Order: sequence, then C-alpha cells, then structure tokens
Amino acid sequence: MQGKFFLPGVLGVLMFFGQAAAKNSETTLRYWVEPRLEPWEKVEVFFQILETNGRPAQNLEISHDRLVHVFIVNQSLDFFRHVHHDDYGPLTQDDINAATFHFPFVFPTSGRYEIVVDYVADGKRTVQRVVLTVPEAKGKPPIAGYFEGFYIGLSIEPSELKANRPASLQFFLKDEKGDDVKNLEVYLGSEVHVAVWKSDLLDFGHTHSFVQEDLSGGGHRGHHGDSGASQSYLGPVVPVRYTFSQAGDYRIFAQFKIGSRVVSCSFPVRVSR
Repeated sequence: MQGKFFLPGVLGVLMFFGQAAAKNSETTLRYWVEPRLEPWEKVEVFFQILETNGRPAQNLEISHDRLVHVFIVNQSLDFFRHVHHDDYGPLTQDDINAATFHFPFVFPTSGRYEIVVDYVADGKRTVQRVVLTVPEAKGKPPIAGYFEGFYIGLSIEPSELKANRPASLQFFLKDEKGDDVKNLEVYLGSEVHVAVWKSDLLDFGHTHSFVQEDLSGGGHRGHHGDSGASQSYLGPVVPVRYTFSQAGDYRIFAQFKIGSRVVSCSFPVRVSR
C-alpha cells in the first residue's frame, strides 16, 4: 500500500505514514518515517502491528530468532536490505507491548522501494507489503548503494561523461546506522583505490584520492607516498579525478579502509563521445 505525507502540528516536520493489510490477515500494519522521507539521509523507520480492533498485537511469535523481519528492495532490484529492530538496539518489553518496531535506515536514492514485513501472529505467518516513493532532492548522490555494511554514494561532474574530458568524482560514505563515516584510514598509500574497466575489457584505469598537489589529468597517478603516506580525508567525502579515454559503458570499482575493514563497491557509468 502506498503511504502519504502529512504535516504534524507546530513541529513543521514533514513525515511519511500509511497503513497496510495483507489479504485474509487478522492484523494490520501501521508504518511511518521520521523526520522526513528523502534520499541519502538517515531516517528512523517505524512499524506497528495492530489487531483488527486497532489495539497493538499481543500474539507475536519468534520466527528465525526475531519477532519481525523486514526486507527492503528498490524497483531495479540492485539494492537489498534485511533488517530487524534488534540489530540496532534492545527490543524492550514496552516495544513488545506496543507491538512497535523501528530501526535507522538510509534510502540511498530517490525512486520506488518495496518494504516487506514478515511476522508470525497466533501461529499464522503474515507478510505485509508496503511501497514507498522516495522523492527527488537536490545535492544528493545520484548513484548509491549498500556495500558490505556501508552506504556508499557517487556523484560525478559533469553529469554527462565525455571521453577524453576530465571528470570529478566524489564518493560519499555512511555506516550501517546511516551516520557519516569519519574513521577512514589510509590503505596502501591512499584513502581510496579506484579501478575502472570498460565493459568490453579493452580499457582499464587505476587512480586514487585527489589532493591539490595532483596536477595530472587522470588515469593512474601516484599515491600520497607508498610508505608513511599522509592522510587528507577521514570521510565522509573522498574526491577523485579521472579521464575516461573512450566512449562506452564502464564500471567503477572502489576500495576503502574503514575502521580496519577493507570495503569494496562498484557503480556502472556511461561515457559518450
């Protein structure tokens, strides 16, 4: 079921709420997002399971170690999360009595998402399905996803890539809870390693984080220093400069070291003549 917006009282905070009911279900699902639904921003997603009389459900049962499982995908099916209230904090008795569950979340980009809420009540498995449309917003990474426990976004200028013209890339990093990454470490002499492949495998490039001293136009540039490298960026943004030598479809691979973990991501891009 599609939700709706409302403007509550004097707070002036635009929220998102709605209600869903699966066919032949003896429970309904109320859901809302705080403080507002927009891409690449940390929000809190809430669900409340209600009996047909409108009271909080008191008959939920543990299934696969959790009372409620939540699955979230975008319309293109290249973004997927499986989350639970308990992943981010204790599930208290008050939460259970109110049949209310919540967790921090980031919708990486604008567009349609489906949320599936899976639970067992009175021995009957129920699957509630919710469709949210995240509105467009300026100043957000147009490409983003979830990789190995981190949200990673990419913005590119100019937005239409041209062969043999320098491009400015910026990577944006958030942790699993949606907070900005601020503990980026130097990995093999740089805050990021970027490998670029053309889809026909006939063109390859390798580059690193951009620092003001880097004056070359693109391709493989030197590290900050292969040993004892200085650090320019702790996060959440890491800039890169690169020049694509040919027109065609490419994939950009990037690796970061975040809190002693090496994290990899990749994004497809198209380069015109």
